[in-house]
Amino acid sequence: MIKRKILSIVLSVCLVCTILAVNGEAEAIEQKKAPQKTVKVVKFNTEMKAVWVSFLDFQNLGLTNVREKTFKKNAEIMVKDAKRNGINTIFFHVRAFDDAAYKSKVFRAMRYLKTNASYAKPATSSFSYDPLKLVAEAAHKHGVQLHAWLNPYRVGYDYFLSPKSEYSTNRIIKAVNEILTYKVDGIHFDDYFYHAKKGYYRLNSKKQYSVNPATAKKDYSPSSINKRRYVNKLIRRVNKTTQGKALFSVSPAGNVDNCMNSGVDLTTWLSNDGYVDMIMPQIYWTDNWGASGRVKMFSSRLGQFMRKNKKKIPMVIGLALYRSGERGLGDKGWSMRGSNISGQIKSIRRHGLGGYCLFRFNNLYQGRCKKEVKNMRKISKYKKLITKISFKRR
Repeated sequence: MIKRKILSIVLSVCLVCTILAVNGEAEAIEQKKAPQKTVKVVKFNTEMKAVWVSFLDFQNLGLTNVREKTFKKNAEIMVKDAKRNGINTIFFHVRAFDDAAYKSKVFRAMRYLKTNASYAKPATSSFSYDPLKLVAEAAHKHGVQLHAWLNPYRVGYDYFLSPKSEYSTNRIIKAVNEILTYKVDGIHFDDYFYHAKKGYYRLNSKKQYSVNPATAKKDYSPSSINKRRYVNKLIRRVNKTTQGKALFSVSPAGNVDNCMNSGVDLTTWLSNDGYVDMIMPQIYWTDNWGASGRVKMFSSRLGQFMRKNKKKIPMVIGLALYRSGERGLGDKGWSMRGSNISGQIKSIRRHGLGGYCLFRFNNLYQGRCKKEVKNMRKISKYKKLITKISFKRR
């Protein structure tokens, strides 16, 4: 009787072990079948020392309406000049007005590189060579990272694509996918989301876009909540599109409240995965702001963004080199001294942030910016590569 009980217990244990083994094997097979989630991990090995190269810089840089040989030569001069100023990253303007600074099958050539580009025939009015390819080659040849800078919605100075239009979102994703075929280190959005004048957002369709997006039906600005909802859909799609390919960053305006009201959902982006890999707020004030010259506006705005950044998303600060020497615009600091930028860089370093980005390239050589640039160069020795982006699966 006792032997039978023992035998029964042994058989039961064996049966349970068999079931567990089978289930475990099935689970392992299922896990192999299931797609693994890709997680982008951004690590800063040394600070990002960057500059925005705007479409407004192209002509002075000798990039407008020139032959391929000349463009290549001048692109390399641009990169070398950046490097001499301590720059290790360039944010190059590839989409300013629903256009392309590269060979595109969808978008017309950027008029600031090719002045006779046409909306009507974007493909046939494209470049005879590829500007973005040449800029990428020049940057990487000299150890400088290249991020492709897009104004996502802007079509003209007074009207934008409507963020609530699915066609608008798809159109922007097409641009991102085209750019990702190049050797770029990042995709970067400027702060042009809901900035158009009332009535100038455009509800677009393929038919309306066949000639000129400016002719599309007008759309009015929605509530702040809806603005953020529409923009968030795009941001999440871009983040997903760039997974495993490039770092995705956004450069919002330097006022947190204004950002939230204009569709830039900093609360969500800086508290959750799946939105931005890096944030680059444009903190374009000194610590001598206001009529009294005593308001520490730069430090105040910097503190706001740091407190908002619950997720500790890598943060690089946009600095207003272009304002050097300015007078009478409510920020006395710019005319009081020539060490605002260098002082702000020191502050960024004290807070252990990812680095800085200067707006914009041509100001590196502008007379009234000379003192600021000189002081900046003293503390900004060139170092090789700034960020390492690894892609982990879990």
